Amino acid sequence: MKFTFENLVEAVIGIAFAVIVFGNIFSKAGYSRWYGVAMAIPPLNIVVIIWFAFSTWPIERKLLGMQFGDSPGAIRRDES
Repeated sequence: MKFTFENLVEAVIGIAFAVIVFGNIFSKAGYSRWYGVAMAIPPLNIVVIIWFAFSTWPIERKLLGMQFGDSPGAIRRDES
């Protein structure tokens, strides 16, 4: 099998698409979009996806803080 210029272009487009998609996923969870770049590095992507799945996301911490009134922007029921 011969590696051609077209193969290189397809690989670059595929990697760029994956970085953008994973960057959006990380961003919606409250992390930096730069974690999407880590998903393009083969040994690191396994570690990052396991960490991502089992960690408490920043957006999750913020929502829990708002629910229990621990967040600075949370609305407290006892205030009038």
